[in-house]
Amino acid sequence: MCLVGVERHSHKWRFVVNELCANYNHFHAAKMKCASFETSKSRYRFLMEFFGYVCPKFRIDPRDLKSKHIQDYFSWKIHELASEGCGEENIKLRIKNLRSFLSFFCRWIAKPGVVPSYQDLIARSGYRPKELKMPSSRANALSIDKVEQSIVRAFQIDVRLGFQLSFMAFFGLRPKESVGLVLSKCVVLGGDLAYPYIKIQTASGSKGGRPRRIEASNPSQVKFINVMMSLAEEMNIDALCWPDMTIHRAAARQQRLMSKELELSKDSFDGSAYQFRHSFANSFSALISSGEPLRDLSENLGHAREEIAAAYLGSSGRAGEDSIPELARALAHCEFEPESFMIRLCRLIIEISFTDLRLALSLALWVLKTRDDEIYCPIQLLKNRLIGEKKSLLSPEEILDQLSEHSEKSTVREFMMRAQGFLNLDTVEQRVLTPLTNRIFFG
Repeated sequence: MCLVGVERHSHKWRFVVNELCANYNHFHAAKMKCASFETSKSRYRFLMEFFGYVCPKFRIDPRDLKSKHIQDYFSWKIHELASEGCGEENIKLRIKNLRSFLSFFCRWIAKPGVVPSYQDLIARSGYRPKELKMPSSRANALSIDKVEQSIVRAFQIDVRLGFQLSFMAFFGLRPKESVGLVLSKCVVLGGDLAYPYIKIQTASGSKGGRPRRIEASNPSQVKFINVMMSLAEEMNIDALCWPDMTIHRAAARQQRLMSKELELSKDSFDGSAYQFRHSFANSFSALISSGEPLRDLSENLGHAREEIAAAYLGSSGRAGEDSIPELARALAHCEFEPESFMIRLCRLIIEISFTDLRLALSLALWVLKTRDDEIYCPIQLLKNRLIGEKKSLLSPEEILDQLSEHSEKSTVREFMMRAQGFLNLDTVEQRVLTPLTNRIFFG
């Protein structure tokens, strides 16, 4: 074990950091290889700055690092970057990069879980972006006729390309997921289930290594799977990736074929491969416009946040409606069925939680039907874990003042009057607390 027998004391922090860097800093953080010289150099500079801040302030040895020391540094760093005029996106990238450096160091001292999540660092720092920017519209869908023509043409050019585009259009797969599909492993037919489904696994090229399941929820999808499986059996095709190719090379080949052979514009998002995924998303536009939640579409597309899925709809207008000002305005002035009001209210609390956990949890408590000790215990427990026991939740007046930074005060007041006591505990736990906890601790 490195540095066994070396006395732990704050004045030795430089020696400790130098010794640990000499032993481990040349390694890559995720792969079994050496890191680049620039990465090692940047990591070393950050560690010297970080421990030069926390060790004298808290009088600790680097090996005694705790979450509260990390939070204190990043709170200072975030506000320093903001005061220097760094944009929100630059702050986000910089903090994530520095956090990854520190996470690697904590593995050297056998404390891999001591670094708070990025969301937690931002929330506890008290930093608030001027406004929450919604993702720009990704809507780039093809017409139904164009989809059908492109799929027929793809089968004429290359059978595997035809299969790949078909699964993108009917099930919203990403390009890399479509080339990584192995039909015998990923397509599940029959059994006790009412509908067949597709399993997107890590080996199938799922984004971020996150597996998911997409059920064939309508007759056209069921019919499509049956036709594709019969055709694949007839043509003796199982893996949709071309033989002797990695998924990365196959995805590149797919993009070239679509650009050159199918004559789809290269200016389109990702060489037009995503147009088929967007076409799938837009097939849900009638359902979304009627006020149904985006959850089903979001899960099928593999997005943790529903507003990302909304951005695929583009002209349907839902992406803009998921911003804090628009949600607050709708909840204050529009008439909704109770179910639709509940969905938008939970969406608003989740959106607020991305920049202000304390405000979000305070609002969650405000909208509960009853708020005795037993009822609001889950909210208080989550608050104690994420924010600390010393900080109390906000009063109604404080909620009003802070929400007024996003929308007009009269609008916020009207919304709060309508939302007070609207949700029961089960709804808050299922639609607010559980997604919030999963995002922070597992996201």
